[in-house]
Amino acid sequence: MDHNSPEEKSKAVRKTGPNRRLIMSVILIAAGLLVTVYSGYEWLSLQRQQAELREAYEISAGFRNLYEGEQVEEPGEDERAVEIEAFEPMRLVIPSIEVDLIVLGDVDAYDREVVGNKPWEFPPDQYQKWLDALRVLLDQGPVYYQLSDLPSSEGGNVVISAHRAGRWNFFRYLDQLQAGDEIHLDVSGYRFTYLVEKVVQVDAHDWAMFFTTEEPVITLQTCTPLGVPNPPYRLNARGILHEVKPLTAEGEKPVTPEVD
Repeated sequence: MDHNSPEEKSKAVRKTGPNRRLIMSVILIAAGLLVTVYSGYEWLSLQRQQAELREAYEISAGFRNLYEGEQVEEPGEDERAVEIEAFEPMRLVIPSIEVDLIVLGDVDAYDREVVGNKPWEFPPDQYQKWLDALRVLLDQGPVYYQLSDLPSSEGGNVVISAHRAGRWNFFRYLDQLQAGDEIHLDVSGYRFTYLVEKVVQVDAHDWAMFFTTEEPVITLQTCTPLGVPNPPYRLNARGILHEVKPLTAEGEKPVTPEVD
């Protein structure tokens, strides 16, 4: 039999109540700190990955990145036709939305010579292999799709896709691009400069803007709307080639900053 009076029971509740609240507060604070630490670790890992990719790009290109104040030579008449024949690390620079990232490629995700370049026609196992590879690549930076064309001054559509939200906010401000904004793609010793023509929203399963084109263009893609899980739409920015210039290796080479 409980011999405690209602007053004694009330005191006991009041006595233990604050302790429970304190414990819950400590648990919530600890959980918040763990999330913060984990997010910071993931962010640093991403920065390190991009630094490594930038170094690989610089090595493959044979020179360091184009830097402010560097002069490039105008190509001669016989140099105006430029075609990249195989994927190499690329540097994507979009000044108006402060993008400066190294582009990866999905060239190891599937064998284009065997299954073609139309994922919507892939055998199920090859399609899943491609998706699995993309999930890994898209967490590291923008990804060039080999279903599209390589950069060329003669024609073709270069397609590059990237995440928009969270710590992978590579293309977060793609919707802010305006007609005439510059998109630079540095690859194989050349800078391809495209001018934005349009930014459009399409269905997530609409592949039309991935198809090859007679004129040389670039298509940048990301998910939309922002912050919606499994968003039903895609945002596509289309740029038309304006010029191709060789990058020069003359002058002092800027050093890629290290990430602790």
